Amino acid sequence: LNSGLVLRMNVSRNFRAPTFNELYWSGGGGIGNPNLNPERADNVDAGILFSFSILGEHSLKTTYYNISMADRIIWTAAGFGIVTPKNVRSVSSYGIEVSYQWSGLSDLLLFDANYTNGKSIKTSEEYPGDPTVNNQLPYIPEEMMNIAGSFNYKTEGTFISLIGFTIAHQFVGYRFTTEDNSDYLLGYNLTDGNVRLRSTFGNVLLNLKFEIKNIFEKEYQVMPAYPMPMRSYRFSFSFELT
Repeated sequence: LNSGLVLRMNVSRNFRAPTFNELYWSGGGGIGNPNLNPERADNVDAGILFSFSILGEHSLKTTYYNISMADRIIWTAAGFGIVTPKNVRSVSSYGIEVSYQWSGLSDLLLFDANYTNGKSIKTSEEYPGDPTVNNQLPYIPEEMMNIAGSFNYKTEGTFISLIGFTIAHQFVGYRFTTEDNSDYLLGYNLTDGNVRLRSTFGNVLLNLKFEIKNIFEKEYQVMPAYPMPMRSYRFSFSFELT
């Protein structure tokens, strides 16, 4: 059993300026706010990375994070069907992240999974007796999970150099839509898939991909009163000169 254990820790101070959309967006149910302040945050995270080789290569990583943020930019309701960004003076975010990766048969098979459980809590009052203090921020789920499995068959000496497919599943937990946490959007599960082909013609490298989004046609919303598409299909291709 060939194994390795890594202990890691990171401390950082971060800065993010408002995006152009956050400042000036207009239309489509959103209104920008040109008076936004930049976000500033102090981040501490620590975790364990354990890897081993048995019937393939395995990697398991667990991380705890704690972020203290000033002037966090969030989108909030500004009327029926309209949202606008604003600064929240003080926010505390903390939680755990767990991820697992496996590859086998010389990377012919790949499996990846990750799970996050965390909170983003408003810790400052905008006015005396503010009832939204110590509540979860809107549109930030406490739970998220992604699982994906892939098959990649590589060949040599033929004009087809790669044949592969991927099936992926995503879970997003419920999200509050109001600062007082009185209303929320239901969580949702989505399954996507794709098939890939790579070909070589002389010095031309061609990549083809066919994707199916929301295979099981789940009904879900990311923003209130804005249903997302049901099953959809996409075909894409690209080529490179080598």
